[in-house]
Amino acid sequence: MARTYRIAAFAKLAGVTVRTLHHYDRMGLLTPSSSTEAGYRLYTQRDLLRLQQILTLKWMGFALKQIKALLDDPAYDLRASLAIQKAAVEAEIARLQGGVGGAGPGARNRGRDRRGNA
Repeated sequence: MARTYRIAAFAKLAGVTVRTLHHYDRMGLLTPSSSTEAGYRLYTQRDLLRLQQILTLKWMGFALKQIKALLDDPAYDLRASLAIQKAAVEAEIARLQGGVGGAGPGARNRGRDRRGNA
């Protein structure tokens, strides 16, 4: 049997709030794999993978409705999506490290003293 997590433990593991998980559940974006007889939501590793996809696509600028449509599409290719997401993350890392445009933090003040004199 696959390991399951109650909502608070799953939220902590994923780095999101319980409120976020409730919202995603109401939208049908991320529904728990099962629930206990008492009604507690139970999440699995598979749910964690879907949540990671959601969070990455959200970070990339997609709206939640778009993400739901994309992930629910039968033609959705997880491997291709992961490759695209990896490339986007690598591009953002390069941009933050100053690889794009050659300007990193403090680029305006290079060659100047603390008062801004050249």
